[in-house]
Amino acid sequence: MSLNDAIASVTDERQSSLNDNENKGKNNDEAFLLKRKRSYVRGNISRFCNKFSINGSQEEIDFTISRLSETFKELKILDDKIHALLPDDEFELDIIECADYEDKTKLTIFKAREALENFKVPNIDPTPDAAISPNEAMNEPYYPFPSSYASDLLSPNAPMTYIQSTVKLPTMKIEPFDGDIEKFHMFFEQFSSAVDLNQQLSIIDKHVYLRGY
Repeated sequence: MSLNDAIASVTDERQSSLNDNENKGKNNDEAFLLKRKRSYVRGNISRFCNKFSINGSQEEIDFTISRLSETFKELKILDDKIHALLPDDEFELDIIECADYEDKTKLTIFKAREALENFKVPNIDPTPDAAISPNEAMNEPYYPFPSSYASDLLSPNAPMTYIQSTVKLPTMKIEPFDGDIEKFHMFFEQFSSAVDLNQQLSIIDKHVYLRGY
């Protein structure tokens, strides 16, 4: 190799190194800005999760589900952009943090949907106006619905939702959620697939399954 070739080779290597450092610098700057934006979005996620209450009104619970779902989508987009800029060692640590926020979000949405079901189930508690004497109760047929539903059940044109609810529901092989947040993702996927997205189940049937887990 001639002296000129050697000098050219060294020059190319130095230029390549400078280009690599420049690209790394740009990636670091871009990742820094994205992380700042993500911190704000994560703060919203934590705020919605901490503020949620199962005793809230139907409007408040609906709002929580809507805002959490929208904010989580925004968070996932930022996560993907950041991960594309991170080196392997930082990527692995960041993935763990992302999983924590994903579990927190999905758990709160699950609890919110469970609380929302309470607003859709008819109130079957007896009222003082509907009280009857012990003798009347002995001769009165029992129906697991309010009296207005009972008459409909005896009709040949009874709605299918009422008829289905009188039939014994099939057993679902789903591992109950024991409160361990690491197992929640698996439980959530199983329950959604078997029950929540099952169009053959009425709202009342889904509520029965939900209370069982």
